[in-house]
Amino acid sequence: MKTAVVFLGGKKDSSDVFLREVVGLSSYVVAVDSGAEYLRELNIIPDLLIGDLDSIDPETLNWCLSKKVKVIKFSHDKDETDTELALKELASMGFESVLLLTATGEREDHFLATLLLLLQFSRTFELKILSERLEIGLVYGYRTLPAVPGETWSIFPLGESIPRVTLKGFKYELNAKKMPFEKPFGVSNIALKNEVEITAEEGKVVYFRWLKRPL
Repeated sequence: MKTAVVFLGGKKDSSDVFLREVVGLSSYVVAVDSGAEYLRELNIIPDLLIGDLDSIDPETLNWCLSKKVKVIKFSHDKDETDTELALKELASMGFESVLLLTATGEREDHFLATLLLLLQFSRTFELKILSERLEIGLVYGYRTLPAVPGETWSIFPLGESIPRVTLKGFKYELNAKKMPFEKPFGVSNIALKNEVEITAEEGKVVYFRWLKRPL
C-alpha cells in the first residue's frame, strides 16, 4: 500500500523511536509548516514542505531549502487549513494510506479541524491520526480492525447522519443500535479479542483506539 506520513505542527506526543518506525513504513514524508521542526530534530529530510509557512522557524525553513526539499507555499488568507492542503496534494499523487503524526496539542480547535478531515477524505485514502498512545480512524460500512485484549476503545458518530452501529469483539457489544450525537455511550469500551468488528450503517463513526492505557 502506497503510504505517506505527515508531520503536523501540534505537540510531539510520541518518542523518537516510534516516529522513526512510522516513517520507515512510508514511502513519502510531508512536513506541514512547523511540523518540519520535528523532522529536523530527527534529521529526517521531508519530501515536501507545505503550508502558509507562518509558524515554521526561519532556521528550519533554511534547513529544508538547503536539503532541496520541495516547497509549496500558500497565502495566509485561505479557506483551507494547511493540513487539508497537504491531504489534497497527497490525493492528487494517488496515495492509498496517510498517517497524521504530531496532530495533538494545546489548540483543541486545530485538532477538531483535523479530526473533521477524516470525513472529507474517507473515500480518498485510508486516513489515520496516530501517536504512540492513540490511533484515530473512521469507519463507514464494515471494518475488521486489529486489537489487543484489554485495550480501551471509544466510538462516536461523525458526520451528517445518525449511524446504526454493530460492535463485535468488545466487552459492550451492539447490534445495529442507533448512535445519536448527543448520547455518547460509545466511550471507554474494552476490546476482548485480537480483532474487533465495527459496522456503521447509514452513517459513519470515528474510533479512538488507546494503544497505551489512557491517563
